[in-house]
Amino acid sequence: DGDEAEAAVPSEDPPRGEKKARASPEETDAPAAEPPTSRVAGVLHGKGEVGGLLDKLFMVKPEVLASIAAFFGVDESRLPMDQLVSRSTVSKSIYMISERILGILKADAQFKLDVVHTGIRVFEYTGARGLGCDYRLCQ
Repeated sequence: DGDEAEAAVPSEDPPRGEKKARASPEETDAPAAEPPTSRVAGVLHGKGEVGGLLDKLFMVKPEVLASIAAFFGVDESRLPMDQLVSRSTVSKSIYMISERILGILKADAQFKLDVVHTGIRVFEYTGARGLGCDYRLCQ
């Protein structure tokens, strides 16, 4: 008969203007991303939050620096590893600062200096597996 109403078929797409609900982690087959691990030994200088207007500098862990030095054959007399710092706890980029600037930052225990930018990026984290080193040289 023509009096029968058609059953509404649910569509996969949400109505216009509404966002589609995300699948919960249990519903997806992809493995959950591991949280980033800290590659820093502590705060060298800075106050406030990472990623703000001013730089917060961190000392890179010695084992991270040792792996970089071993892989690239770094002679510490030519590239002092204690002058390498990071601007984040995961050390995506590692910067080199001069010995004098390092001394000034270490002397500023009360963080009265506001550091906007400092250092030259020398290494960047790649995350590539099987290379022997997690970092590459920057140009």
